[in-house]
Amino acid sequence: MDLNRVYLDYNIYVALAKGKIKMPQNYSRNVKIYVSVAHAEEFFNAAEKDVSDENKEHIEKLKNLFVRDLNNSGILNPSSTKVFNKPEKFDDALRRIREYDTRETIAKNAKDIHQNQKNFVYDLLAKDKSSMDNSNLSPEEIWKRPEVIGAVKKCREAINLRNSTSTLALTKDYGWYNARLIARQSKLEPFDLEQNIFKGVRPNFYKLEFLMEFLQAVLNICNYNRDKDERKVHSGIYDTEHSIYASYCRYFVTNDKRLNKRLNAIYYFLGLDTRCLSFENWYNEPEKVS
Repeated sequence: MDLNRVYLDYNIYVALAKGKIKMPQNYSRNVKIYVSVAHAEEFFNAAEKDVSDENKEHIEKLKNLFVRDLNNSGILNPSSTKVFNKPEKFDDALRRIREYDTRETIAKNAKDIHQNQKNFVYDLLAKDKSSMDNSNLSPEEIWKRPEVIGAVKKCREAINLRNSTSTLALTKDYGWYNARLIARQSKLEPFDLEQNIFKGVRPNFYKLEFLMEFLQAVLNICNYNRDKDERKVHSGIYDTEHSIYASYCRYFVTNDKRLNKRLNAIYYFLGLDTRCLSFENWYNEPEKVS
């Protein structure tokens, strides 16, 4: 993988637009920044909310940042087989998103996910007080916890059964808005859910999507740097999209500390080379000027 490929989280672009942080001097000579359709979706949501143009200047600055970066690299899009870099204009991506507006669906899914995950965490804490400290574990250690091992095993069984009962059970258990992927046999065939399987699933975008979504849910219900309020769970749906597109890059830069730890755990589990860093740590990362 090209060590200079970098994926900036949406919150980094917001901080840049507000002048809270600045990119490294002459970064464009050493870094390839990649923008995805997930960025376009979040930008679309922000622009649509600003009906009174109260934040017009900020919105324009934000859009200019995306346009600046995609001029060098294009926009990361999904295909049936992989994440690919598609040369297109930012406005073209926005038109597609406007045509297939999913904001209401995502809001409803976020509410359901939040309630289900909260219920699971409360039950877990009642059974095992030591799980209160799960967030202090390293990305490697969390996968050794019995509740995490059990959740992964349950998913493995559901994948291989692929019947409607197991799919419904998985949705109920995890509040997982895309559990229906299990039932799409034409797109998601049975496979062994185990560590270091990224190279095996990379040719199938739907498997990678399934894994990212499921493993995010597992870590949340097992109290590993969980998003605790509904608003954050709502943005967490986009976080999952960003985590998928970031697998195209060496670095995923985010200032969301909880997301940072969850994604490093997931990238470790899957065997990806992608590293999740804070903006400050990436700014001082020696490899970014290779």
